[in-house]
Amino acid sequence: MTALLPCSHLCDACTDDSAGVSTKVQKCVSRQKRRTQLALLTLKNSRQSLFVPELLVPDGWSTATLNQPRTLYKVVAAVDGRLVSIYDSVTQYKLGQTLHAKRGGAAWAPLHACYFAFPTMQQAASAVFPRNSQLAKAARMLIEVRCHGKGYLHRNDMWAMPHMTTVSVIGQVTEAAEVAIPAKYAGR
Repeated sequence: MTALLPCSHLCDACTDDSAGVSTKVQKCVSRQKRRTQLALLTLKNSRQSLFVPELLVPDGWSTATLNQPRTLYKVVAAVDGRLVSIYDSVTQYKLGQTLHAKRGGAAWAPLHACYFAFPTMQQAASAVFPRNSQLAKAARMLIEVRCHGKGYLHRNDMWAMPHMTTVSVIGQVTEAAEVAIPAKYAGR
């Protein structure tokens, strides 16, 4: 018979093979099993924060998961016939192309690595960009995007998502945050 590991109090029942598996040994095994399950649960909970960053999310933001692609809207700069990020002037948005956060893998991407978009065209058109945006004075275009994945939601409905596909170009955004919306997009 295989020797059982003794419980922490090293009782005789745990190490005595002569009586076979007794009630005391069964109780001891049950105690060990509960301790192991508790230890695994504690480990799982401590490691879960690596994958669900609730403690690292800034005020006003919460984690959000979009399992199915959701239509959102974004304002980008139009530079030399290309659609690029107003903020970094590097990220390029091409029709049909899906962008993926450069960090995060299977877990939540850091907020700063995500792509930002809004649920309505008007919210996107009136978005305020950070002061250090590279193309703050460039011509602006409103685009329709589809986003999914483990991301974030700001209290004013701004989404930050790790996966974003450019679906269509809707129109130019004026300085007054107005968009000439084509009829096919009316009511969105």
